[in-house]
Amino acid sequence: MKHTILAFLFCFGLLHSHAADEPLIPAALNAILPRIHAGMTIREVEAVLAPAYPKVKGQMGNWSGQTGYIDYKLDERHTLSVSSITRDGKELVHDEILLYLYDWPSKRRLDLKIYEWEKQTAKKPQPNERSGFLQQRNLNEKPYPPIGQSLAEPDVPAGLWERMGDKIVAAPAEDLALAKTYREFKNKGPLVVGQRITIMTHHARCRMGEPLRVLHILEAVEPGKSVHLMGPKKVYDEYVDGKLVTSKGPGAEPYNGMVADRPIADFNYEITTYTFTEPGVHTIQWKGGGASAQGSLGLESNIIKLEVLKQ
Repeated sequence: MKHTILAFLFCFGLLHSHAADEPLIPAALNAILPRIHAGMTIREVEAVLAPAYPKVKGQMGNWSGQTGYIDYKLDERHTLSVSSITRDGKELVHDEILLYLYDWPSKRRLDLKIYEWEKQTAKKPQPNERSGFLQQRNLNEKPYPPIGQSLAEPDVPAGLWERMGDKIVAAPAEDLALAKTYREFKNKGPLVVGQRITIMTHHARCRMGEPLRVLHILEAVEPGKSVHLMGPKKVYDEYVDGKLVTSKGPGAEPYNGMVADRPIADFNYEITTYTFTEPGVHTIQWKGGGASAQGSLGLESNIIKLEVLKQ
């Protein structure tokens, strides 16, 4: 007999603010949650939720690399976020299911983990696991590492990645810190039909021979745009001092990943690096953006003006 347990992990907000006669999980949702299992497609999860929430629709939530979350808007109050993974070009419910239930009016998030102990017998219990139950975690501890952007902050990345040979690795912490300032960055690229591309550098001044790293962001500011979020994607059409220094886009790479159609900033592009051997003012501009499969989006970034100093 299979035993499935929904273990309470963490509730964002003060529980005493919740009405005494109101359950943390809506009764209709609580009755169908156990039907969500690993390997289900987005449409299959929608079919499970639809009897209670007829207008439910799944779309990309937090995502980076091959894993992330699919967000299912249940109604105006609640959104259910389900841990997922890309396999053979399809987004499926992750083998280790983690659910986030967002209650927007009360600004509260409930975290649930589905734990099937018969599938875990070969695993050594972790310090905070006991008899198949996951004990309540420290409120400051994240149950999973942050992945991509949160539903509430679509223009603030929780992770940043780059390619190192044939591997994808986390970018240096200082690059992620820079990317997190994107929301406040004043020199974003111009909007073109609800989208824009932007480049960012750590400094506006450097010395000759000093490497300069360039971050690339594509942002959709209105719904209905196709944002191809998987990456890091190759950077095409970048210009230094008006000269093309990367391959000419849009390229021919296939794309088999998640596509978002809501306002979101995509940080999943390669980080380019330049050094300068001549002092003076130099410029960098990106005229690419998007996945190769989209063709040219007709976007141009802001122009970085860099002062290069002698040694």
